[in-house]
Amino acid sequence: MLHAVLRRRAGGESVEQIQPDLIIPTGKRKGQNPSVASIYRALAEHAKREAYPEAVGQAHADFAALQASEVPGPRAAEQAGAHAVTTYSPSPHSVPTARSLGVGWVWCDVG
Repeated sequence: MLHAVLRRRAGGESVEQIQPDLIIPTGKRKGQNPSVASIYRALAEHAKREAYPEAVGQAHADFAALQASEVPGPRAAEQAGAHAVTTYSPSPHSVPTARSLGVGWVWCDVG
C-alpha cells in the first residue's frame, strides 16, 4: 500500500528496509514482495499526481466521457491546465490504462 510506504518513509526508513514487509495482494505475483524499482516507480507516480492534480482530474473526466461513449475533442492549453504545453486529443480507439490515469499499484503492509 502506497500509504504505508509514504508513512514509513516519513519515519526515516529507506525503501530497501520497507520492501520486505510489503506483499502484493492480487495478480500474477500475489503473495510476493514488490521490487524496489516498483516501489520507486509508485513513489514517482504519486509525486507526479501531487504536482499536477488538475491533470489527474482531467484524465478522470476524460475516462468518464469515454465510458459514456462521448469522445472528448481537443482542449485548448488554457483548459488543460497551466502546465500544458500541447493540446490533447485521444484516439477514439484508445482506452486509458490505470497507469495513464495515475492509479498506481496497491500493496498490503504486513509489518
